[in-house]
Amino acid sequence: MLFTALRSQTMKINEIKMKLKVKYCADVLRSAFAELQIDMSEVTNDILASSGLPFREYGDYSVRVLFANDRWPCYFTPEYVS
Repeated sequence: MLFTALRSQTMKINEIKMKLKVKYCADVLRSAFAELQIDMSEVTNDILASSGLPFREYGDYSVRVLFANDRWPCYFTPEYVS
């Protein structure tokens, strides 16, 4: 009987500890996510304030991705990329 009561009390204590750990993790993640959102809005504002995102035409981009290790200049001149 005493062992059962002690076991029950230990389980309740462990349950409370686990709830506190989960709450702490949730608070840390919430604050980290909010900080990330603020950082991303700063980055977005910086990109929009500057000339914008870098952009390449589809043909030029695909040739550079597919042949990234090739250094042949004919691949990268616009007259050969269609």
